[in-house]
Amino acid sequence: METGHEIGTTLELPRILEAVLGQILAVTGADMGAIYLKDKQKGELKLSFVKGAEREKMIFKEIRLGDGRLGSAATSNEIITMDNLAKADEWDNVFLGAARPSSQVIVPLVAREKLIGVLTAATLGRHEYFEDELELLKGIAELTSMAATSSELYRIATRSLEVLAGQMGFTESVLREMMAGVITADMHGRIAVFNKEAQR
Repeated sequence: METGHEIGTTLELPRILEAVLGQILAVTGADMGAIYLKDKQKGELKLSFVKGAEREKMIFKEIRLGDGRLGSAATSNEIITMDNLAKADEWDNVFLGAARPSSQVIVPLVAREKLIGVLTAATLGRHEYFEDELELLKGIAELTSMAATSSELYRIATRSLEVLAGQMGFTESVLREMMAGVITADMHGRIAVFNKEAQR
């Protein structure tokens, strides 16, 4: 509920991601977290936000879908837990280069059956992920996916309105300067647009 409230107060994606990671670290006791978003053009995951680790030192800033544990979680739409990273391949550590966690969880971000990205959290000490914690992470991931989708739709709508406003301004400027009189009316004869020449 706190996460829903936190991310429901903004449509700015960076603020949403920061709020989500803050909530996940607080709820799970994780020491670090990261969110990768899907790049639609390249078909890969791009590191978008990190908390608790140095972004510059992280080796995996871009990952192809299907590659490694992160890419596998994205394509399978399944949560992947690693309770003991010491026994796993070092390349399974999402934070490789920046930190050596002992355990990590990778959660796909999916909205309306479309992949948005992947969320991961890790702990420096050993941590076993139980069913209730995984259910909580799944719920937070669903909220994050919906918020990210809403944020993208808001960005597209805002951009479309800016373009439309620019076109209207251009159209009005052209009509104003025309030598000919221009009048437009709807099917009921109501005048919608007219220029000064038409008025004269």
